[in-house]
Amino acid sequence: MESIQVKKGDVLYLALEDTPRRIQRRIRELGFNNPEELAGLDIMFEIPRQDQGGLDVIRAWLEEHPDARLVVIDTLSRFRTLKTKAAEIYQADNDTVAEIKKIADEHRVAMVIVHHTKKAKEADFINDASGSTGLTGAADSILALQRKRGENDAMLLITGRDVEERTLAFTVNGVQWELKGDAAQVMIREEEQAILDYLEENGVSSPKDIHKAVGGNFSSLKSRLMYMRNKALIRKTKRGAYSLPLVSKNHAESS
Repeated sequence: MESIQVKKGDVLYLALEDTPRRIQRRIRELGFNNPEELAGLDIMFEIPRQDQGGLDVIRAWLEEHPDARLVVIDTLSRFRTLKTKAAEIYQADNDTVAEIKKIADEHRVAMVIVHHTKKAKEADFINDASGSTGLTGAADSILALQRKRGENDAMLLITGRDVEERTLAFTVNGVQWELKGDAAQVMIREEEQAILDYLEENGVSSPKDIHKAVGGNFSSLKSRLMYMRNKALIRKTKRGAYSLPLVSKNHAESS
């Protein structure tokens, strides 16, 4: 499991869609049993809406916590100003995020705004956010979490003005999310392992047979097989099939 090192600091979590009992259960499931382990974390379950004093509450908390590193608004729909006119939706969305971003810039703190995505996915994940493009247009960075219902694997797509565009792979274990690494590299490792597992079970196999078992793009699979052959992970037979490397007699006797 990989990890990303971060600087420690105070955190404000606005759990606006949760109850104290649910959050307490999740904290225990994460393995935190000692209150001292949660020092620096403040959780609020209710806060005025953005135009009714909510921004002032966040500002006051940040002023009381000069070492703060993060504020999480979960979710935006429970915090933002209620929209009225459909004709002004883009400007309203843009202003909503811009006002929150202003506080983040003033206090040099990360502000994570949790927001729902559309059911129908767009070609560009930036447009998946529910609402208009005014929301994502005002944010410095956009992170989209993608996971199919019932599956443990997930991807976090990242883009923004001052961050490297990348996709990270995660696996879900209960309430814990484990970072597996760069999604492209993880997919390559998993594809190679699937090929090795298939060859170990079935012996000498043609690229077409391997493709039927592993799936994916056939041209990409053939390139992956050639790469694995060059790395001596597998061997190619005279008939164009593949198998695991042969174990020499001396090596077999010594092992």
